[in-house]
Amino acid sequence: MDPLSDVLTAISHPTRRAIIGQLANGPARFLDVAKLFDTALNAVTKHLKLLERAGLIERRKQGREVSISFRGERLREVAGWVNEYERFWNERLDQFERYFEDRKEKVKEMTTASTRTVEVKVERTIPAPPSEVFDAWLDPKIPGTPWHENNKLIVNAKVDGLWYWLSSGGTPHYGRFVEIDRPGRIRHSWMSPNTLGEESMVAVTFQKKGEGTLMILRHSGLPNDDMAKAHDKGWNSIFDRFESIFVRGK
Repeated sequence: MDPLSDVLTAISHPTRRAIIGQLANGPARFLDVAKLFDTALNAVTKHLKLLERAGLIERRKQGREVSISFRGERLREVAGWVNEYERFWNERLDQFERYFEDRKEKVKEMTTASTRTVEVKVERTIPAPPSEVFDAWLDPKIPGTPWHENNKLIVNAKVDGLWYWLSSGGTPHYGRFVEIDRPGRIRHSWMSPNTLGEESMVAVTFQKKGEGTLMILRHSGLPNDDMAKAHDKGWNSIFDRFESIFVRGK
């Protein structure tokens, strides 16, 4: 057995640790050490031999008396070994902790990115009063509305009413009306493959502006910038056609 193992074995027993604790106060006679423990003298002798073999104590005979003293340098060697391993594992645990902190930050960034949504805003001034523009926007027969020229169409324009249309390219769009306040505001949810199946919200307001109507559409909850750009292009195209109906009609 190597010297370090001898020391670790020696201090593994509570009685031997108690002996070391007593001797740390200064040398003592064998009998003074033995009487501190409720055990046979031969048992104390065995403990002392193990401590002596490990180099933790030193016995000296002075006449008929045996003096026992503590040798602290051996424990300092063990402490140095323990400290080295403590440093090693503390470094590893610090690295482990930093790894999970970094991972936590990355997950947070990914979650923030995945929950961040984009809004598109489109507006036009239509040369007609708000009530006329409002009614026209909900009329599937009028070109330039979202409901016009689709292969399949359902529009139940009332609160909690559902709408659905299938584009000429085969892309389904659907949602539910949540607010219809004639002639000021229409709001409905909007879902399609282009919103990654997530619910977005379309709000259209109609405000009197001179003899015309300031029409503002906000499409919020779009999943990312690419989808926002696509919807911005689509809504601007729809508004251009819708506006042209009123311009030509003047």
